[in-house]
Amino acid sequence: MATHRLPLGKIVLLGLYLVAVFSTLISFLALYTGFVMTISFWISLASVLLAETVLWRYADYWCGHVDTIKRMVPGYLALGIVIVAYFVAVLAFSFLTGFADMALRWFILLHVLTFAIAVMLGGLLLLFLRSAIAHEEETSTGVVNLHAIEMGLKELHEKIRSVDSPHRSEMESVMIKLIDKVHYSDPVTPQSLSYMDQSLYQQIHSLIEQVTLMLSGDQELSFELILQGLNEFSGTLARRNSQLLISK
Repeated sequence: MATHRLPLGKIVLLGLYLVAVFSTLISFLALYTGFVMTISFWISLASVLLAETVLWRYADYWCGHVDTIKRMVPGYLALGIVIVAYFVAVLAFSFLTGFADMALRWFILLHVLTFAIAVMLGGLLLLFLRSAIAHEEETSTGVVNLHAIEMGLKELHEKIRSVDSPHRSEMESVMIKLIDKVHYSDPVTPQSLSYMDQSLYQQIHSLIEQVTLMLSGDQELSFELILQGLNEFSGTLARRNSQLLISK
C-alpha cells in the first residue's frame, strides 16, 4: 500500500509553527499572569496566534509552489510584507495588554482596523496574483497552440518538398507565406477565440493526413485538393487575426 510522506521542508515549517505557538502561549502566561481573565489578554493572544498561523500558511504555500511564485515574485513578496507587517503590529499591540482594559474600546478598535487593513491589502494582492496567473496561463496556452500550428505547417511543407512534381514550387511558395503569417500572428488568444486556434490546428492536421495518404499511394495525388485546403486554412487564419484585433 502506498504511503504519502510530507516533504522535509513542510515538516520543518510545521515544527517551527508549533514551536512558535507553544512559545507564544508560555510567554503570554508568564508575562500577563494577572490579566488572564481580561478581554484584552485573549484579544492579544488570539491576534498573535492568528498572525503566526497566516505566516506559517504563507511559508508553507511558498515551499510547495516555488514554480508559480518564481513567475510572480514581486506580488508574492508584497503579500508576504503585508502578513509580516500584521504580525509585527499585533505583537507590538500585545505589549499594551496590561493597560488595554483602561481603554478597551480603543484597543479593540485598533485590532479591528489593523486586521481589516491587512485583509483588504492581502485580498487585493491575491486578486491581482490570481488575475495575473490566469492571464499568463491563457497566454502560454495561446503560444503553445500557435506554435503547434506552425510546426504542423512545417511538417506539411516537408512532405510537399519530397514530391517530384511541376506544381511543387507553387505549393512551396504558398506554404512559406502561410508559415510566415502564422509565425508573426499574435499568440495571445483570449478564451473566447481559442476555438479558432483549435480549428486551425485541426485543419492543418487533416491536410497532413491527406498528403500522407496521397504519398503512400492510398489516394491519388491532387495538388488542387491540397491547395483548396490551404486556402481554407489561410481564410480561417485571416478571420482569427482580424477578430483578435477587434477583441483588443
